[in-house]
Amino acid sequence: MKRTKIIPLILTTLTLTACTVPMYETLEDAESYKVFGRTAIKHPSQSGQVSFAIEQAKNESVNIIIQGPFAQGRVDIEVDDKETSITINEETFKDKNPDRLFANLTGINWPVSNTQQWIKGRTNNAKTRILYDEKTELPRTFVEDGWTVTYEEWIEKNSMKLPLKMTLTRGDDIRLRFLIDNWIIR
Repeated sequence: MKRTKIIPLILTTLTLTACTVPMYETLEDAESYKVFGRTAIKHPSQSGQVSFAIEQAKNESVNIIIQGPFAQGRVDIEVDDKETSITINEETFKDKNPDRLFANLTGINWPVSNTQQWIKGRTNNAKTRILYDEKTELPRTFVEDGWTVTYEEWIEKNSMKLPLKMTLTRGDDIRLRFLIDNWIIR
């Protein structure tokens, strides 16, 4: 074969290979994932909107950033199996219970430990009863640890169905509405 014919073939093959999106069955199969979005908070002590980012690389701790508007009130959270650290205004606090630590520091009940699974469309307990959407067969709602989790919209990313909109409620006074802006999966 002449060079003039083989070079375009090689370039086409390289281009198609570079554009291939990896396919996974679960986020745990990926090397890492990041999810970015916004949360509207309705809470007895505070209401408003914050942005968030959740990131995890395979076999590493989960990193969560929660930030108020115009880069105000940034909270950096690192959660692993043994301990949680939260950094606010360059001061770091540690506790074994991420939910308690977050509530003590911010005054807001945010289910930090559960959000890591709920944001993926999963429960933390295999025995939790899930109601599924009849059309999509995806989780619609469940109650876990006193929180009602409701999924309003899903997106397909890297051959997985992942939440795009979800709401967490606890009683009549606490509501966290999540809107996912982007999933990055590697």
